[in-house]
Amino acid sequence: MDLIDQLLSKLGSSPANPPSPPTAPKLTSPEMKSGTNCGKSITPGANKTIDDLLQSLGEPAKQTVRDQLQASPPASFAGSLPVPEIRSHQQKQVAIAEDASKAIKLAAQEKQQRQAALAQQRRQDLQQQAQAWLQKLDKKSVEGRWFEDFACHYESPLDAAIEYFVALQEINSPLPTPGK
Repeated sequence: MDLIDQLLSKLGSSPANPPSPPTAPKLTSPEMKSGTNCGKSITPGANKTIDDLLQSLGEPAKQTVRDQLQASPPASFAGSLPVPEIRSHQQKQVAIAEDASKAIKLAAQEKQQRQAALAQQRRQDLQQQAQAWLQKLDKKSVEGRWFEDFACHYESPLDAAIEYFVALQEINSPLPTPGK
């Protein structure tokens, strides 16, 4: 039972305004004539609007209903807020979401920059190690002849040595020492 029905039932049962006796409804639809109404009780005046009901009440009763309706809690939080406050709250939520999105994008960019810098540093370290290894490599040794065959597919022996070192690191082997 909703709030208005409760209020009207309270007002209808007061001694100053006794409830009127129910009258039998007119049976007009086939369901009503057959006696089946799908479990709904048919009450007289069920089609009256709230305004019609308030007009049928006396002025003191109308004022009581108005006072009780104004004093009742709102149906929802959003319904109790003025429209500008709702818009302000929505704008704040949008701003917070945008800030969070920007922060996530910025963090991803920073991570990508750090990874690129680490990859570049790693490449420089490998280049230095490869240069040192190539200087010590005896080209007439078995290892030197193998590397010469290996390096023929690269632009330079340095590029070949770097790729060789990368491959060794991927399989977790220690970096080679020339002559061993």
